[in-house]
Amino acid sequence: TNTEEVLERLSLNLSEAKQVDSLVFLTKLLKNYADNAALTYANEAYQLAFENYWKTARAVSAYYLAVLKGENVSYGESIEDALVDARISQRLFGQLDNPTWKAKANSLLGYLYNRQSKQDSAKVYLFQTLEDLKNPNIKPQ
Repeated sequence: TNTEEVLERLSLNLSEAKQVDSLVFLTKLLKNYADNAALTYANEAYQLAFENYWKTARAVSAYYLAVLKGENVSYGESIEDALVDARISQRLFGQLDNPTWKAKANSLLGYLYNRQSKQDSAKVYLFQTLEDLKNPNIKPQ
């Protein structure tokens, strides 16, 4: 498939760091149009980042994995996998002291808990997002 060809070309022509950057870029580009390919790229980026102990790349790829998995489940069912990835992303961004991405991860957790019909948990993360947005270091994206 085209996805496999892209992965092969990236692995043959780029360093692992550049592969991760490219895979995250492709994930972001395709997430609204070709979610299976985006999920494959995000997963590959996460694996490379995990193997190389790259926290930022791991956090970003886990965020996109959660977004994609959260969009591909039936309403209220089987969302646990997306929540696991979102929690990983939120925890890593907290360790990295990245307030912009941490706010995005908190917002995603609120969204996912809402999809799971756990409104109390959703409110906790959405209110945390509102608190996060008060941080003067938040950068618009």
